Amino acid sequence: AIVARSRKVESARANSEEERSDRATMAEGEEPVSQEVAAALESGADEAAGDKTEFTPKVQVEEVEVKTLEEDEEVVFVKRAKLFLFVAKDTYGGEERTNFWKERGTGELKLLKHKEFGKVRLLMRQDKTYKICANHLVSPHVLLKPNVGSDRSWVFTASDFADEELKTETFAVKFGTVENAKLFQEKMEAAKKVNAGELGAEALEAITAESEEKPADKASEESAAKPADSADALADDMSKVALCGGYKEADKDSEEVKEAAKFACEKLDKGELAHIAEAATQVVSGTNFRIVVHIKHAEDDALHKYLVTVFKPLPHEEAPMELKEHVHNGTV
Repeated sequence: AIVARSRKVESARANSEEERSDRATMAEGEEPVSQEVAAALESGADEAAGDKTEFTPKVQVEEVEVKTLEEDEEVVFVKRAKLFLFVAKDTYGGEERTNFWKERGTGELKLLKHKEFGKVRLLMRQDKTYKICANHLVSPHVLLKPNVGSDRSWVFTASDFADEELKTETFAVKFGTVENAKLFQEKMEAAKKVNAGELGAEALEAITAESEEKPADKASEESAAKPADSADALADDMSKVALCGGYKEADKDSEEVKEAAKFACEKLDKGELAHIAEAATQVVSGTNFRIVVHIKHAEDDALHKYLVTVFKPLPHEEAPMELKEHVHNGTV
């Protein structure tokens, strides 16, 4: 037993020495490689080799200057806000929805004044995506109405071009504070006067500075009352553009025009509606319809021509139409 145990110990020692010898041999064989790698790292040979490697991209991409079309304008108002769009009728998931507010986006709402022409527009982009939520000239006829149940929100109607198509939209804008909502109202009122030519283009700048610091003095009021030459020079050109709030030609065969003409005829109570000769609409806080109608009088069986103006409130107000004025222009 003692002899057997001694042989096992000797065998174990031999195996251990053999393993150590193999490891030493392997280390000796790898030593030149290790020294070479160490020398390469110290001398920066790997970096030098990397510098020689060149990769040619398949597509050459050049830096392009992106213009926002705001370069020729200056900001006269900017605050964060949330914008909502009133939808009269919509279909979603096969279900028809009517008369509801749809969130348009959250971001910075700006009033921008053109440096050359002096006209003011409203522009709002969504956060992160910068998609345009609202984009239209501030109409001299636009009316801001307080939103029901909130002193930080306004409702108004405008002919908007955010979707690159001129459409009459009803918006609700909500600010974070009452102060921002009031400031927006002040700037909008000033912008309306500037775009109408009642104030010069520089007046909005003066109002912006003085409304935040001190009341305007008499001299500044007199200078602000004089229209700017640039605004006057642009008047003829702007008359060719469908400004939101201004009257523009409407389709006399549309259902809305027919509805307004029929309403006017019933209110006049002179006879039957025979023909709609002309029609135009004006976007305010609602819609004005100016229509030339031919009414067949019951008393003389002749066609009489009337110029009527019918006001249709916003759908969410749930108010009836109103015949604002009518003029009898004789027989046809």
